[in-house]
Amino acid sequence: RYKIGDVGIIKEYEPCRCGCNYPKLQKVIGRTTDIFRTKTGDSVDGEYFTHLFYFRENIKTFQVVQDKIDQISINIVKKGDIADNVLLDIENKIKLVMGQECKVVFNFVTTIPKTKTGKHLYTISKVK
Repeated sequence: RYKIGDVGIIKEYEPCRCGCNYPKLQKVIGRTTDIFRTKTGDSVDGEYFTHLFYFRENIKTFQVVQDKIDQISINIVKKGDIADNVLLDIENKIKLVMGQECKVVFNFVTTIPKTKTGKHLYTISKVK
């Protein structure tokens, strides 16, 4: 009854001890805003992009935004200088799944706004 945009996997039916006959979730994957679309129609889970930033020096926090089908913007709050080869590596890995024609734009910002509920979204796709 609520349209919150969660994506999940329905569990195979098995009777519940409490008598409830409603379908149950096996796993919640994320939100529809976490699913990125490619020009070829493929889907890429937003979690792919978060892994690109693990253990990277001088990146305090980040946000990956799919503005258009062929453009990814990356907002980064820095802790210090980030080597050019680190940014190139991130860009190449994005193009590996999104396509070589995908434009990757790095924006260095002082803060990344949180949602109305106070959450930091690491990935956002604005593409339907």
